[in-house]
Order: sequence, then C-alpha cells, then structure tokens
Amino acid sequence: MVMVWILMASIALGALIALGWSVTNYIRRVDSPSPVSATPTVEQAKNPNDVRGKKSFWMSVLVVYGALSAAGLVLLATGNIAHKIPWVGIKLELNMGATLFMLLLTYTLLSLLLKSVGTTEVGVKKFFGRILYEVPSGIAFIPLGLCELQTDPKTVVSMEIPADPEKIFRNEDKEKVPEGMFPPIRITFNKDATGKDPLNARVTAEVVPIIRFRIGSYSKFLSTVGSLEAVRGQVTDFTVAFLFEELPKISVAAAMQQAEVYNAKFLELVKSRIEQWGLEVDDAKIKVINLHHALNQAIGEIAKEQAAAEAADATKEKERKLGEGQGAKEKAILEGRAAGLKKMMDDLGVSGETVVGAEAG
Repeated sequence: MVMVWILMASIALGALIALGWSVTNYIRRVDSPSPVSATPTVEQAKNPNDVRGKKSFWMSVLVVYGALSAAGLVLLATGNIAHKIPWVGIKLELNMGATLFMLLLTYTLLSLLLKSVGTTEVGVKKFFGRILYEVPSGIAFIPLGLCELQTDPKTVVSMEIPADPEKIFRNEDKEKVPEGMFPPIRITFNKDATGKDPLNARVTAEVVPIIRFRIGSYSKFLSTVGSLEAVRGQVTDFTVAFLFEELPKISVAAAMQQAEVYNAKFLELVKSRIEQWGLEVDDAKIKVINLHHALNQAIGEIAKEQAAAEAADATKEKERKLGEGQGAKEKAILEGRAAGLKKMMDDLGVSGETVVGAEAG
C-alpha cells in the first residue's frame, strides 16, 4: 500500500515538473524571442508569442496527461487494494488506476466547464499571471490551480475623456472633487476681433473629446496597458496636451467651423498612440464644446434680434407690394376713365371740356 502511494506521488510530481519545465521554457523563449518559422503564417506574423505559447501549453498538457495515463494503466494492472478506515471500521477495496482515471476525468471536466469566453468577449490564458495565448469564444480548457482565464469585451468601446458624463464634477472651482469623480477639460479660447458674434469673444468652455475603439490583440493590450481604465488615463494625458496646444490659438466660432480639421488631427494622434497597444481605432473627435449659460443666452438674444429684424423686413416688403398693387389698381381706373372720355369726344365730335361738364352735371 505504501509503495503504491509513493509511486503515485512520484508520478504526480514528475508530471508537475514536466509542466513547469515546459511553461518555463516558453517564458524564456518569449523573453528572448526568435522567429517562429522561415515563412510565418498570418497568425504568427500578427502575434508570434501567441503561437509559441499555445504550442508550449498543449505540449505540456500532452506530457502531463500522458504521464498520468501511463501511471493509471500501471495501477490498473496491480489490481484492487484493500484499505480499512480505522475510525469507521469499514473495509474498502479500491483500484488505484481506476481512481486515478476518474480523478483525471473529473479534473478535466471542471477545467473545461467552469470557465468560458463569451461571444462578445476576448480572452487570454495565463499561467500564474504570465500570458500564454489568446483564447477564442467558447469553452476553454483552463487547468484548475495552474492557469486562469481573463476576459474583456471585444465590442466597440465608446470612451469619453476624461470620464463618463455621470462622473464629471463641474464645481471644482468651489468644492473639492469627490473621490471617483473628475473635473471637466476647460479650454480658454482666443478672441477674434472681427464681427460681433459672441463666439468670437475670449471665453473658457468645456471640451468633451470621445474615442471609439475595439481590442485587436488582447495579449498585446494586456502586456502594454493592462486595462480599459489605464487606457482612459493615458489617453486623457495626451488628449489634454493636444487640446491645450491647438484650441487656445482660435476662437470658439473658428473651432466649430473647422471641426473637421481638428477632428482629423485628433484622430491621427489617437491612432499613432493607442494602436501600438493592440487596439483598433474606429473614430476619435471632439464630441461637443459646452458653452456657459451667459454665452448661450447672448447667442439666444442675437438669434431673437435677427428673427425680429427679418420679421420687420418681411412686413415692410409686404406693405410695399400692397402699396404697389393699390397704385396699379388706381392707375388702371384712371386710364380706363380717360379712354372712355376720349371715345365719347370722338363719337360726339365735341371738346373735352364739354364731355367733362356733361359728366359732372
């Protein structure tokens, strides 16, 4: 009995050593990467570490399961072993080979069924915190106690800078910003002396940038930034620098009129920074420039004045056309009357004074 348990312990220890050696060998190769093959595939060219990690992991699993299966076959051949439980007084007969296979089957099922990657998620398999390779959607084999599965959404992430709207605290000039909240990005725009548009005045306004992206290479994303909140933090840093460099040179009116130009610059900046983190950028732009109440009120007053002026002009034009119509009507009446008098003069052969006098009498 003792010899059997020693044999089982030796086999298990050997299997764990084989697994550890294989994964350690993978880690060493990742730290000093070499070409996977002379003609890498598309997958290898995109992320060669994933290919090496997957190969190393499954070779390790093959070694461990092969060693345990061999041990199970040996134990099956030894037959049943009787064992008495002293505190219960029950005598049991066990086949250690069959027991080992049952335990291995149970372990495999638990490793397969406890963790999975959703259809809208990306996942990676880790060995004691070290990334092995990316896992596709579906059931994933995650050896219990040895590996872990980490997932994140693979759908498009829409991220406002510096935080989501409900986490923006706009009274930072009067109160301390609460924990978990963020002050808005406020930019002082330049003054444009041309025109009386309030948007050409020197004002300070809140600027809200937004970026939309998705995770392309999850293992690269985790090894460079690690989380979506870390992405927001780093994007906020270079976004604020960009806004303070570009927008104070122009007025609010110019920023709105040239939105496409500045959005294109911002998109190029975002792509150059975060695509090296394993992310794919869909869009990046200045979502809105929030003006303070007084400026909005001034713009509203100008709009009212313009509407009133347009209404006055329309009334004048209507009256002018109405006057022109009345004058034309009176002219037509006079011309018709003159034509009638002339005809009467011609028909009667009398003078105009006689016709007019006869009409008056």
